[in-house]
Amino acid sequence: MTVPVPFFPTIEFGLATLSRPLSEIVANTGAAIEEWTEDGLGPVRGIRIQLNGGYPAGFVEHIWRLDLGTTVYVDASDFSRFGPDELLSNVLLVSGCNQSVVTWVQGPDRRDAASKLASSALAYRAARTRESETLGEP
Repeated sequence: MTVPVPFFPTIEFGLATLSRPLSEIVANTGAAIEEWTEDGLGPVRGIRIQLNGGYPAGFVEHIWRLDLGTTVYVDASDFSRFGPDELLSNVLLVSGCNQSVVTWVQGPDRRDAASKLASSALAYRAARTRESETLGEP
């Protein structure tokens, strides 16, 4: 998921797919729909919300494959810290959905991978910041 402006503290990490269209989730959350284009995938729309506890989550549907449902993304560092069960419970509560609409969920065995991905993203951002400061860019 590449949203128009930075949203996740480290990097997005797929949590789950819901069989509900984004429009139903929007009706439950009141979030504003954003639209953008992902390279190689085409038009996408989604919402960004804060879960209970202030953790960011993104709900995305690919317009060319609405039958795939809505994919939920969380920050990789949050996934590594809390695991899928706690985050999914929070997502379902905030979105007004229930467990029956979950068609896929990331396994708890992916916590280590999420942690490594978050660390890599932070290291990359730090290197880019140092490079920008060296070049005198804002």
